[in-house]
Amino acid sequence: MTANFKETQITNMHPGQEARIKIDAYPDHEFVGRVDSIQSGSGAAFSLLPPENATGNFVKVVQRVPVKIVFQRDDAQHWLLGPGMSAVPRVHIAGEREGPQPVSLPAESTNSATTSASESRGGR
Repeated sequence: MTANFKETQITNMHPGQEARIKIDAYPDHEFVGRVDSIQSGSGAAFSLLPPENATGNFVKVVQRVPVKIVFQRDDAQHWLLGPGMSAVPRVHIAGEREGPQPVSLPAESTNSATTSASESRGGR
């Protein structure tokens, strides 16, 4: 799966960190994964038609950076996962400011297996 984290959320993120994925279709099951890789640029930088601000005004927009998360357990293959399903992935990080406690960061998710989760769902 590919999760689109805000650029401000990937500061202490690196490959190998644990991720937990909740999929709306299976609210009682939590999938486990690991960060496989972090793309070297934002999704907009690599899009076929990158967005252009032609108004002449500078507006800072937080970009989204694709993070590839690989399912760890074999149980992912026993569940029906398909395009268009909503998911909320959380990567557990321990940053300099947070100390030794893990921090969960939600992201928008896009993937051929699970797609379009939103951070605005609150509490998930």
